[in-house]
Amino acid sequence: MFAKLFKKVAPLAAVAAGTAVLATAAQAGTSGAEFQEAYEMLVGWIEGFFGRAMAVAFLLVGLFMGIARQNLMACGISIAVAFGLVITPTILDSILTATVSAETVAVEAEVAQIAAE
Repeated sequence: MFAKLFKKVAPLAAVAAGTAVLATAAQAGTSGAEFQEAYEMLVGWIEGFFGRAMAVAFLLVGLFMGIARQNLMACGISIAVAFGLVITPTILDSILTATVSAETVAVEAEVAQIAAE
């Protein structure tokens, strides 16, 4: 009897727990000024010469692994990692600091007006 009840209640409990966790995580982007300095330091490293050196190191390691294994897939993976390392800060900044400009609101209003006609 308890097994049947557990099978019905367990998924609901998991969804409730997940919702509770996500609800608190949704507000995580509204603060965190204490981490701003560390974030800027890491982004500076990645976008600077250190990040470029890491990208070249990934490429060289991938080339050597590809030659050693006689398979260029390792080189492809290392190129993807190097590209990801260089481009990730830009993508994260675009996502996390996304704002709606007045121009966007005006264009959306025009589109809505045209659609209503």
